[in-house]
Amino acid sequence: MSEGIGTTYTHFMALSLLDIVKLLNHHAKAEDHKVFVDGVETGKCVRASFRPVISFAHGFELVLDYTLDNAGAKTTYSSRLHQNQLKSGGGEKILVNGQDVDDDDVIVGADASAGPGTIYVEFKFSQAGTAKRVKFAAPATAFK
Repeated sequence: MSEGIGTTYTHFMALSLLDIVKLLNHHAKAEDHKVFVDGVETGKCVRASFRPVISFAHGFELVLDYTLDNAGAKTTYSSRLHQNQLKSGGGEKILVNGQDVDDDDVIVGADASAGPGTIYVEFKFSQAGTAKRVKFAAPATAFK
């Protein structure tokens, strides 16, 4: 694939389960996150919760709960990732404001979208037939 004028490529790295567990020892505040909707920075993050839980039914899970405030309109994105779903196309279930959506995929990774060493959670889904990508990204230095 050749690069042409106006073509941009985002290089990213998916995180391993061990990398994610190490991250869970730290926490980035909601205000430390940048929010990108379909690749465009917009609104602000007012809730950023990325926490591990142990469930009898599924074992180790990551519970993701993020809220975007865009000019007073709040949208919450949530998912519970089971250990066998921690990869692209892993069969995650995403809820947007508590409602199920189609073509769900959650990616936890690293790139440079909020500066070098950015850690992000991206919700990819379709709603009412429209594909959406919502990414919450914070610099690794924000995880304390």
